[in-house]
Amino acid sequence: MTTTRRTWGGTYAKRLVTAVLTNKGTTCHLCGGDGADSADHNPPRSVLIRAGVPNPDAMRYLFPVHWRPCNNYRKDRPVTDELRAECRALFARYSARAYPARSSRFGAR
Repeated sequence: MTTTRRTWGGTYAKRLVTAVLTNKGTTCHLCGGDGADSADHNPPRSVLIRAGVPNPDAMRYLFPVHWRPCNNYRKDRPVTDELRAECRALFARYSARAYPARSSRFGAR
């Protein structure tokens, strides 16, 4: 029996992001700042798929994150203390801008 792996996107991703933000809060797991508006796989989804994990989108692998700048900056790199420090500095610069730190991505606020 073959299994069909879902892609990350559309209403599927919206439901998972909403579940992550509801169950795990809105504190970004990369920079520690409040207002996370997306979900991040840790380890990266591509690594989980290559490892043959049956459900790479399980809640145990998903954590709240700022889509911009933290998740965009991380890409598929492993989470390390150095990456977290870089994300903290990046988020501090990003939130100091005239633009709000939170986006309306997936309707999260």
